[in-house]
Amino acid sequence: MAGKERPFLVYFVCLLGLAWLSLWIVGIDAPFRIQPYMSSQQQQKKEGNSSISSQRQEKNGFAANQQLFRRLSHSLGHSLVLFSAYRFSSRTFLVISLASVHLREKLGDPVHSCLWRRHAGSLHLTPSAAGFDPSRPTLNEAIATLYYINDTHGRPYDVLVTKCVFEDQAASVGHGRGSLFLNLSSPITERKELVLVYDEFDLSPSPTNKEHFSYEFAYCSPPIWGDRWHALYVKQWLMYHHALTEGKIHYFIYLAVKLSSNVTKVFQPLIGEGLMTIIDISEERHFQTWYHGQQLVINDCLGRARQIARWALFWDFDEYLHITQPLSLATLLQQHERSAWISFGSVTWSTRYCSAEEEWIQRRWAVERMVFRLESPECGEKRRAEVCHGSEGHRKWAANPREVVVGSIHYVLDPLWGGAILNTSIARINHYRGIATCMENCSILKNLSQVDESTPVDGWWWKDTGIRKNVANLQSFSNNLRIFA
Repeated sequence: MAGKERPFLVYFVCLLGLAWLSLWIVGIDAPFRIQPYMSSQQQQKKEGNSSISSQRQEKNGFAANQQLFRRLSHSLGHSLVLFSAYRFSSRTFLVISLASVHLREKLGDPVHSCLWRRHAGSLHLTPSAAGFDPSRPTLNEAIATLYYINDTHGRPYDVLVTKCVFEDQAASVGHGRGSLFLNLSSPITERKELVLVYDEFDLSPSPTNKEHFSYEFAYCSPPIWGDRWHALYVKQWLMYHHALTEGKIHYFIYLAVKLSSNVTKVFQPLIGEGLMTIIDISEERHFQTWYHGQQLVINDCLGRARQIARWALFWDFDEYLHITQPLSLATLLQQHERSAWISFGSVTWSTRYCSAEEEWIQRRWAVERMVFRLESPECGEKRRAEVCHGSEGHRKWAANPREVVVGSIHYVLDPLWGGAILNTSIARINHYRGIATCMENCSILKNLSQVDESTPVDGWWWKDTGIRKNVANLQSFSNNLRIFA
């Protein structure tokens, strides 16, 4: 009997292997990615009071449930994972998503075109709209322009920004409510399917025509994955930049892990004042994009900042924007108010070499003691990536979100031109690696009176007290704010 069962087991194992191989070929590599889209009404019906909880989260600073990382239906084979969609201008929309690298190489681009359908009065479109006949005059079609970040480092998903520009007035603000669809390829059925990606009900003025914004700045954080954040350093970073921006800033924090109670206490006053929004991106771990999804959240945050802020800021919690006196951030931006973006060079500062004055330990900010940096880099013979612009550079940037279409970690992808590339002698990013985590800091103390500014310490680190002067001008502002009490 055992001999007769063995061939059956062999055949069974072979069938399982073939089934797995077929799923891998079409790109369905995990069952948790198979989830059809549900409209807000369907979601509410399924989850009961989900809309109430979403409103409560938004009030407390947490982004309402916008169905981030929406898994498409089984028939689409996950060639695309939708993340978010925003109106860019009067007739233009941007859809941020993840595209399967394997399926793109095998079957081509997943998006073919965009379609806009006007609502009749306050009619809400349900997913059944995907069955509408595209030839009907109520659907307006636009060419889809696809922007791939093309920086995957071998990861299975690349960030894709789809730009939909409608020539017809039907999709413009002031011409009625509507919904945006993407016309997508199905790698399994080899047919096209319409997928609802954006509903518009609030007909606010066009972002391109707005003159007054709720904030001057929107800070866009990188994805926060580690839970070893040092609350004191995070608080000092917030105090520094809050004062630098004169308090005219809203913080978008992309959170992938549960923060410690100490860091939560730092964030809570800002959330309570409506100055901080937390966006949960913990599902990103299922989709494996380069550098923890930072390319994805950059482009999502451009959409969030577009309606509320004049400038969007993109750098990390261990990086400080340093403006050389007598310039301030406000005067610097006034000089470049017509620029689509501003690019800052990055200078590395030591977190181990610090000044030895005991008084600085308790009553001052950590960066006031960290006054040793590497030699100011130059792009040219030395080819230092910190200041070289473009794909070779490691710069950070600020952007007018109504001008910038697509961004990457260290530079803007569209538009490539029309920005300002600043020299580090004017403004720069001071990079204190690891200062925001529980790494050992200030382990080597130096008496500054005995350090010559013309000679590097231990052959590497140059004395530079410019950051101390900046901090002194900013501390009084932030110390008097209740949110940092």
